[in-house]
Order: sequence, then C-alpha cells, then structure tokens
Amino acid sequence: MRGPQPIEAWKGRLDSLRRETLGLLDLVSEETAAAFAHPEWSPLRWHLGHIAYTESLWIRQTLRGLPPFDANYERLFDNIHTPRESRGDLPPLSDIRGYAEEIRKDTRRFLEEADWDQGNPLLADGYIVDFLWEHEAQHQELMTLILQLLPPERKRRRQSPEPADWYPSRRMIRVPGGEFTMGTPGPWFSYDNERPPKTVRVREYWVDPAPVTNFDFGAFVHRGGYSDSSLWTKEGWAWKERTRASLPVHWIPGPEPTAHADSEGLAATTRAGLPEGARQLDWPFDKLPMGAGRGPGVLLAPSSSTGSDPSNRLGGRIMSVELRQIVRLHVPWLERTMFADVPLRLDHPVTGVSRFEAEAYARWEGKRLLTEEEWEYAAAFDPATGGVRRYPWGDDPPSPTRANFARRYFGTTPVGAFPEGRSACGALDMGGNVWEWTSSTFSPYPGFVPDAYKDYSQPFFDGTYAVLRGGSWATQGPLLRCSFRNWYPPDVREILAGFRCARDA
Repeated sequence: MRGPQPIEAWKGRLDSLRRETLGLLDLVSEETAAAFAHPEWSPLRWHLGHIAYTESLWIRQTLRGLPPFDANYERLFDNIHTPRESRGDLPPLSDIRGYAEEIRKDTRRFLEEADWDQGNPLLADGYIVDFLWEHEAQHQELMTLILQLLPPERKRRRQSPEPADWYPSRRMIRVPGGEFTMGTPGPWFSYDNERPPKTVRVREYWVDPAPVTNFDFGAFVHRGGYSDSSLWTKEGWAWKERTRASLPVHWIPGPEPTAHADSEGLAATTRAGLPEGARQLDWPFDKLPMGAGRGPGVLLAPSSSTGSDPSNRLGGRIMSVELRQIVRLHVPWLERTMFADVPLRLDHPVTGVSRFEAEAYARWEGKRLLTEEEWEYAAAFDPATGGVRRYPWGDDPPSPTRANFARRYFGTTPVGAFPEGRSACGALDMGGNVWEWTSSTFSPYPGFVPDAYKDYSQPFFDGTYAVLRGGSWATQGPLLRCSFRNWYPPDVREILAGFRCARDA
C-alpha cells in the first residue's frame, strides 16, 4: 500500500482538474451544453459523461473487476458504441454530474485501498492516475474549442488578465543540424506514441522564431492566396474548392473597425476619429511604410532616429518596436474570440486554419512547414548539454511567465509574449498559445508497443492524420512537454491550431 501523501496528492490533482471541467460547463446554459455547436464536435455535456465513463472503465471495471456503474450510461458515453450524430439525446446535466461524482467517489476509494506494488503496469508509478488526468485534460481542450465555436452571446463572460507586451525579432533562426533523442527519454508520464525514444539526425534549417500572425496571414488573404491554385497541394485545392474556404474559421467579414494606440500602451480600442498628430493607412497591408511597428489592430511608425534593428521582420516586411508616430489602420475583418467579436488582433497567431491552408501560406512565403523531427529538435534540443529538455524552456514545470496555457487568458496572446519560455535555439511559443501543424504524418516510432489502452494511438496510424506539436492556450501544463504528439486529419480547422514556417539552409 502507498503512504498517505501520494494518494492524497493524486486525489487532489484529479479533483482540481474536475472543478475546471465543471467550470467550463458553467459558462453556458444547460440547453447550450446539450446542443451541437458544430456537426463534427460532440455536445459539451457528452464530454463530461465520457470522461466519467472512461474513469469507470479503467478503475471500476478493469482494475476492480466490477460491473459498470450504469449500463445505459456506459453505452451512451462510449465513443465506439455511440456515434457522434447520436450524442444529442442526453440526460439532464444534473444527472450526468451525479453520475460523474458517483464514479469519482468509487475512484477515491480505489486509490486508498489499492495494492500499488502488485506489479500491474496500470498501477506502476501511478500510471492510471496520470492517464485519467491527461485524458480529462484533453477533453477539457475539446470542450474549450467547442465553446470557442459558439457565438459570444451564448456564453457567460469570464474575466482574464492581460498579457504583457513584448515584441520579438522576426528574423528566422538558423538551426544547425545535429543528432538528438526524439521521444520521451525521461521518467515522466507519456503515451505509447511518444515511445520508445529514438536517435534522429536533422539537417541544418531555418525556422521562424514565432508562429505566423494574423498580420502575416492577412497579407496572404489580400494577395489572393485562397484563389491561387499553384500554392496549394492537389488535395488542399480540392478541399478549398469543396468547402469554399476563404478566411480562417474565426475571422468575420465586417465593417472596417478603427483601432489606435497611444504612447502609454498598445491595447487596441475601437474609437471614432484620429488622435492629433496621427495619420491613417487603409488596407492593404502591403502599403506599409518601411520601419513600421505594430500592436493589436494598430500600426505605429517610428522616427528615423530610433536606432531600431533594421532586420526585425514581420511577415517579410521590416518592422520596429521603437514607436514615434501613431498610425490608424482599417482592417476589413473582425475576429471571434471566446467572449466577443473584436478588431483583428494583428500580433496574435493566426488560428482556425487547416494544414492545407498552412501549407499554402508557407509556399506563398517561399517557405515550408517543419517536419515533426525539426519541430522537436528546435523545441527540445539543448546544445549546451547535448541533451533534450522536457519543455522548451527546460525541465521546470510550466508557469504563467513561460507560456499561455490552461485557459489563463481564454484566448491567444501576442506571439512571443513569453520570452522566458524560449527554447535553447531561441524559438518562442513552442509551448502553448497555438498548436502547430507539421508536415509529418502520424505514425509509430520503431519498436512501438501499445499501452493497455490499445486504441489510443494504433487506430490512427493509417496514414491519414497529420501531426501537430506544442499545445495551445487551452492545453494543460504537462501536455506541453516537447515529446507530446497531437494528430488530426489535415482538413480540420476548428482546433486551436496555427503554424510556423521553416526553410532549408
């Protein structure tokens, strides 16, 4: 039997995460929680039932050998037996919460009574606790992206802090080629698709220091990126024509909002009129003056005597952080955030794009997407030690000064706003903010052995899923580890994903 300290810590960890899950449901009405926000995503309260069902499956049925707590609920919340289109006829939320709480009570009893030294791999080092925690954390993120798809007026607004402004250089980073250990080399929890670790050699390449911004992607849209078939793969163009995609998911055509900032800060506000001494620039972005700085929805032009780094580039255009003159910009889109439709935030990462769109943008810039080997090398490899880091910044756990994660801001933050989270090569935002599409197909590492939950990875090794890395603003901290692999079909757009680009050296 384990001593009281780890058991109590495990129970507290599971219960703390459950409070967050229930808090997401508190953002909407019971009616909204039962409805489909999008045909491809299950209703919010189905996810709570599925989380509880999974906990019961592994604790009550697999480890305790007991029958299901409720056979009807087991079928309803089993993702294999109940197809997505059948998940709309759900019990009241209060009943599902009661079901989840009864199962949690059963789990707490098991944690207290289990023989943790019996040699069962599900119990070794508390594996089952980590597994259930990460499973719920991943469904929290699914619930968050579903909330993001809902109109703002259907959600109860939650206050979030404002991130600090920090404007990184946009010069590409040269990453020397080398050999590193890819996958999970450490003792921490990981999934079967992260193992076994393997030695990988990568060639020298250049990588963007941060994800592609709304500013960058707006130029691609304006210059006809969605209508130029030469930029798209054959599959991507067929998808674009079929879906008639012309903007990222969360961009909304609308009246041209006016945003401006003053010398006291860069937070955009929507106002009529122009501050004294300011000048106006109309769309398109390609008419920007050389040496312009930027903020959320604004452009600020420096004087010629600022001493700014002339190589600081944003989307292929020279930019600067030193501000002297206020410039107002008219942008023809709004952006749907969690709780409001706002003027497009130019220095935030673009999100709500498929891998097809990411590939087209990269070709437009004369670049490409990273392979997942290149991504993990840039995120994890530390040339000072010759080893790999658990997280981009090191082995210390994620913190609010290192990354945008766990819904602290309930949305994206300006790219590079967390310089303490940079990787050894200097790349920013490799943990949190937005998932990043890679060019790689999800496949097993050599020597792959499935975990007890054999359907976690294996069914998706069919060559149709693309790998994403890094985590988003809704991802829980442990999942920001450099070895974690996410995967989706390349045509999915609703996930909290963006991308960064690379080019050959």
